Amino acid sequence: SCDGYGVHCFRASAIELTKDPVSVMEGWDPALQQYLQEHNLLGVTEALVIGLAIMLPPDPWRFVSEKLQFLMENWPVEISWDMFVDASMRPRLTRRQRTIVDMLTDDSDLPSEDMLHLAYGFRRRRLFRLCFEAWRKYHTMERKEREVMRLHMRHSSQHFASRLITKVFVKWRDYTHLKCRMADLAFQKLCAMRNEALLRGLVRAWLTDCREMKRARHWFNR
Repeated sequence: SCDGYGVHCFRASAIELTKDPVSVMEGWDPALQQYLQEHNLLGVTEALVIGLAIMLPPDPWRFVSEKLQFLMENWPVEISWDMFVDASMRPRLTRRQRTIVDMLTDDSDLPSEDMLHLAYGFRRRRLFRLCFEAWRKYHTMERKEREVMRLHMRHSSQHFASRLITKVFVKWRDYTHLKCRMADLAFQKLCAMRNEALLRGLVRAWLTDCREMKRARHWFNR
């Protein structure tokens, strides 16, 4: 008996022998490539190698001859990788599992070199567009941040100037209040000195009058 894992191991070995058609034919003559693809010779070779690896016929040359005779009698026929393996030795897979296995192991849909170049060019343009959009968004964000920073600096400068003017005004107000207090104190001292001088003059005049009155009384009493 041969389970699914063993079949795929045999197929992996067979593919290693036949190689990937695209990689094998790379650099070949285009006419030869068209000939091999038109007659599906690499697919037939793969099916024969897998059939030999799994069936292990006693006479491999007769096995190959019978299969080639079958193809000659029924051509054109759809080539599958396990078409030369008896049904009893194939893995028991459901239709869905077999479809998935065929999709995973089918090499006929591999992209050509031109398709790869187109895909690479599209991917490169896509990456360039993404990088350009990211660069544009980054610089737009940087420009907005610079505008916000410039606005904040303008507000900071205005706030600093306002605070500076406020401090200057407060110092000037304190200075003027101090000068006013000093002027008031000086005026009070001047008033006190003037009052003291007037008082001394009144006292001196009163004393003089007292002396004169005393002298006059003394003269009249004589």
